[in-house]
Amino acid sequence: MAVFLTIHARYKDVQWGIFRDTNLIESGADDSKKVSKNFLIMLDKLLKKHTFVLSDLSFIAAHVGPAPFTTLRVCLTTINGFAFATGIPLVGVNGLEALVDEHKHPHHVTIVLLNAFCHEVYYGIHDPGASNIMYGNAPAESFITRLAQDYAGTVTFLGNGVDMHRQIIEYAFGTRAQVMAQDLVSLTSIAHKAFDAWNLNEIGQQLMPVYLKSASA
Repeated sequence: MAVFLTIHARYKDVQWGIFRDTNLIESGADDSKKVSKNFLIMLDKLLKKHTFVLSDLSFIAAHVGPAPFTTLRVCLTTINGFAFATGIPLVGVNGLEALVDEHKHPHHVTIVLLNAFCHEVYYGIHDPGASNIMYGNAPAESFITRLAQDYAGTVTFLGNGVDMHRQIIEYAFGTRAQVMAQDLVSLTSIAHKAFDAWNLNEIGQQLMPVYLKSASA
């Protein structure tokens, strides 16, 4: 049995949860602007409420991005500090891959678009005919236009970048675009992927952010 903490740095807040194996014990969230001030306080309250201490945790899981970089950096720096001080193993989960895995369509292409700011998107693409998820960073308008040329048939879109660029998607894909309401990966999906990785001993003592700005389409 594993008891572990999962941290999810999102665009407007930071979400956390305590899990026992794949079962959520309790979760909460705080404004991302307050995370540097409240992170340790909220964690302490959460652990004490369930009579846990840090040494009771089998590992700490974290969404390593892509996400707003300052929030992500604060969360990962704090988590890395825990690991350095206590030796607790860490498991990082790529948010794009987790969101694709959570909602990918079994028969046609699924594309995740997340807000990368400056009219750009972080993207994740699952093609049932390919073995790997492709992901990176690209200018939104030209990238979406190119996708419409590359992928025929129905394409599922999800992620918080979809509403931002809906007009471009609808113009490029027309009725071929199926838009899902899911904007970000769930805390539970991150925890489940982390638990699987922990069982495979895919752990470390330091987490680095998945930023993707250096990757271009």
